[in-house]
Amino acid sequence: MSALDRRPPAAWPWALLLLLSLGILGVIAWDIADVASSLGLRVRGPAKVSRPAASPLPQERRYLRLFIPEAAGQSFREVERDVARGGTVTAEVRTVLAELSAQKTPNEPGPVPPDVRVRHVFLDSYGILALDLSGEFRAVLDRPLPQAEMAVAAVVNSLIGSFTDVKRVQFLLDGQEVPILVGALDLGRPLSAHFPVEAPAPVSGPVSQ
Repeated sequence: MSALDRRPPAAWPWALLLLLSLGILGVIAWDIADVASSLGLRVRGPAKVSRPAASPLPQERRYLRLFIPEAAGQSFREVERDVARGGTVTAEVRTVLAELSAQKTPNEPGPVPPDVRVRHVFLDSYGILALDLSGEFRAVLDRPLPQAEMAVAAVVNSLIGSFTDVKRVQFLLDGQEVPILVGALDLGRPLSAHFPVEAPAPVSGPVSQ
């Protein structure tokens, strides 16, 4: 047998058969799509899984320690308040002063008048809180002693008692320092917590002859 008689059979019949098969499959797919369209059917993707809405996180709270001057004498009444935590130091300081302004009795004004505004607040790395108040706070400084001293001390004690990072408070009015004395308090310097001690009652003893 010659070399020409041993050559492999041609591949074109197989290629032709493959093309015919693909054509038949395409016609079948087209017919299925037409039937589905006529019946109003749609091919849908994966079903979406509905998830319950996430419940909002509980709002953080803060406990305030307010020191309210008593109507008589030189002592404080401590009051606790549970309030929403503010986003900034300024917002939380405003909350403290708003609570102090609400603490009043029919015969005694609150430690802070309601028209006093917190203009700016700055806390440095030493724990000194610069508290810049509006000029309306001068009405507090003009009160007679010991009311003026107790009102200033109420602000200082309440801020230090409510914020662990605050160690002293420096008062400013309309951006200016306040170099005045209010009783034993020098407002020209940063103030620490101040609790005036009431004078002890005199002790009666035997009368000398």
